[in-house]
Amino acid sequence: MAGSATAHALAERGCEVMVLVLEAADSATSSATPSHSLPVGLLAPHHGADDNPLSQLSRLGVAATTRAAQALLQQGIDWQPCGALQRAGKLGPQARWHPDAAWVKPAALVAAWLAHPRITLRTGAQVRQLRPLQGAGTAWQALDAQGGVLAIADAVVLANAYQAQALLLGLPDGMLPLANTPAIGKATALPLHQVAGQVAYGPWDSAWQALWPRLLPELANYSPTSSSAHSPCAINGNGHFIPAIAWQGSSIWLSGSTYEHEVPVPQVTAQGLASNIQRLQQLIPAAADLLAAQVSAGQVQAWAGARCTTRDRLPAVGAVPLADATGLYLCTGMGSRGLSFAALCGQHVAACITGAADSPLPAHLQQAIDAARLW
Repeated sequence: MAGSATAHALAERGCEVMVLVLEAADSATSSATPSHSLPVGLLAPHHGADDNPLSQLSRLGVAATTRAAQALLQQGIDWQPCGALQRAGKLGPQARWHPDAAWVKPAALVAAWLAHPRITLRTGAQVRQLRPLQGAGTAWQALDAQGGVLAIADAVVLANAYQAQALLLGLPDGMLPLANTPAIGKATALPLHQVAGQVAYGPWDSAWQALWPRLLPELANYSPTSSSAHSPCAINGNGHFIPAIAWQGSSIWLSGSTYEHEVPVPQVTAQGLASNIQRLQQLIPAAADLLAAQVSAGQVQAWAGARCTTRDRLPAVGAVPLADATGLYLCTGMGSRGLSFAALCGQHVAACITGAADSPLPAHLQQAIDAARLW
């Protein structure tokens, strides 16, 4: 998500971009399922009582991703504005309606971003090291495991989630300002974290359609289209539920997600599925019997992946502070909000790299997500 969004933003500014992708199927070098393989995600703003930077970023990000979807994707197939009902309860005493929420298929958006004519996509590129090219100003080399040169570029953006840590810590000694970090060793000096998660999905069939109008009393308080059988809204609370998603000639629902710390390789598990079903039954109690029937019939499937998070829950975006070198950037740490943040952060990185003054972010939000704060 972050890499393709950044590549597209740079290409739109006239840059020639190479995207090097290490396939996640290579289990020897990768521990995460790529986010774009998630069947569908919910694009919805974060609501904070104090309108904090996370809330402000999410509003701007939802708008940026919506513009991208409108321009590049097929509505009803690749994405769908549906609105979202934030249920009353754990996250607040009152239900809240988000009219700008939508479901989006990440794979479709990634493919559309990468289809730009100025982007060259190279898969299976196992980048093991980054090195500044001596005597060439700000040029960088991307090297494979044998030291072979995969690419040379004026600027490098690490948009590979938690895996960015390995490449940063593999830079030559003295390049990173590690002296400013706690004395806990170089291998753990970068505060990026991996959090695994699992979602569940199943058929959106006639039983769901019949049940939908009486699922939640709050639905009656909002516009008729939000609760219609044609375009039912998503539901947010302790987890989320996305109904009526066009999928492989039919329709599905999707719900999640779990949060699993200290899991090096995210995997689909029976425990994760049970947790998702329990969470969904709490979110939509009236659907408990229907869910149980679909689980018993073997109709519910699962997907597992990983998020990259930071301590303050904000992305890490911008130039990496280096000694005697420039041209290395981060675009990572988007947590559970890749759909909300990728387009916005990609545009900001592109503005930084090209020296433009037209970042979509106001100065205080640029500072809030500045990658340099990690050090």
